[in-house]
Amino acid sequence: MTTPMAPSFLRKTSDGSPATPERFRCAVFKSQGDPLELTTVDYRKPGKGQLVIKVHGTALSNNDAISEHGLLNMYATFPRTPGMYAVGEIVQLGPGAVEGGSTGGVLSALLSRLTIGKTKEKEGEEPAVHHRFKTGEKVIISATHQCLGEYCTGRAESTCPLMENWPVFEQLVVATFGGKVLDAYERHAEEWDRKSSDERRVLDDNNDRIGFAGDGCIVILGQGGYASLAYHLLRAETRRDERIVLVSTSKKHRPDDFGMPSEDYLSVGQEGLVDALRKMGGIKLAITTDQPYEGAVEMLDAMRYGGEMVPLTLHEDGKIQRPVAHLIARSLVVRGPVDLHSSSMHRALRICEKHGLDRHVSIHKFEFTEEGVRQAWDATKNQRDDFSANVVVFDTQGE
Repeated sequence: MTTPMAPSFLRKTSDGSPATPERFRCAVFKSQGDPLELTTVDYRKPGKGQLVIKVHGTALSNNDAISEHGLLNMYATFPRTPGMYAVGEIVQLGPGAVEGGSTGGVLSALLSRLTIGKTKEKEGEEPAVHHRFKTGEKVIISATHQCLGEYCTGRAESTCPLMENWPVFEQLVVATFGGKVLDAYERHAEEWDRKSSDERRVLDDNNDRIGFAGDGCIVILGQGGYASLAYHLLRAETRRDERIVLVSTSKKHRPDDFGMPSEDYLSVGQEGLVDALRKMGGIKLAITTDQPYEGAVEMLDAMRYGGEMVPLTLHEDGKIQRPVAHLIARSLVVRGPVDLHSSSMHRALRICEKHGLDRHVSIHKFEFTEEGVRQAWDATKNQRDDFSANVVVFDTQGE
């Protein structure tokens, strides 16, 4: 059992705002592939458009393999702290830390909204809020890394306040993962709307020629709780006549485990999978909550001309099967998710609250000790069949 390190030394404040430390503890990979260990680092003030939170909980995901293995070579400096999503209390604000507006000022706030999938609010919903954050406010942060520590820094434009009367860690998962699912769907829909009539006609003619009739379907490829949340979030958000199918990469679960009708459930490796998807018009958008390694070729065989695949997570080897012939012959697109914006996080929370989708989210908690963070990371790398999200808990009062 690892002995916890001494608590951070806090600077005293005279204005009643939360104290900030001189140093604090965080978990790091000291070099590529090393196990996580705790260390102390210097506290740094937030820059323009940034804020710092005292972390109550950090959600780990397979994407933290980017930090463990230094997969982005030009940014792969070690030691490196993983953790892309955190919830906590604001302790310090940089200049212009406005929700939804990157660096403050009228122009930058407008530019931050003029991005794909961010300007369009659904009928009957409130527009995204642009208030100035306050110290002591409880918020959710989306960052590139560095959230697995007692304090972390984030951009105001990728931060949203917590909702009241809803479990904190469930909100953390819904706002961050759910926001990325909504962004992937909206980006695809908006880019289709922008196509010219000639572009649409060519794609439709090609799809008819290979037997993909109608508008096609949206596929969630994956397993466990994240696939379930993605399916139900889109089912609640899209038109009732929009066909949404979950293609499970697991042989362990059945439709009842996901709380979904059997006609919306298929599995990788089942006989006639491509034919079943062909009868639905082929795949126009595949959102993969599990890296498209198993079943990737079958998914590409069932993709419509002009179809799109958006991987939301990866495995530690970072590899993906992508036969180039499919991409060229059918004008397919494989790309990552949009940078998460506060408006998408807001919207995911509102939809889940309205439809009670928090029932599809369960949390597996781990302590912030060296043993605890290692257990959390091991569980995350091996959680593909699991319906729980893994959260390292720093402060139980934050729940």
